[in-house]
Amino acid sequence: MGDAAKAMQIGGNFNTRIVMRVENTETAEILTEKLSEVDVPTMQVASMASDSNDPTDFAEFQSRNEDRITIETAHADAGTGATAAGRPSP
Repeated sequence: MGDAAKAMQIGGNFNTRIVMRVENTETAEILTEKLSEVDVPTMQVASMASDSNDPTDFAEFQSRNEDRITIETAHADAGTGATAAGRPSP
């Protein structure tokens, strides 16, 4: 391309960037500045069950199921392919 200004103009015209590996820190910083924050959903499934040996107790068996969903906002890190929360970026 010849000069940095022309390279920046061409890079600015791309809406989708796929970064495999860069050779210098300056290019890596330019590309990581363009990354946005992402929401990282996490789902935790919990299940419990209990029973009673008391023959007079009407509730002989109880169960409980839960789905817990949390969402963290993280800045994507192009160097590792992971987010700041340590999970793969979507």
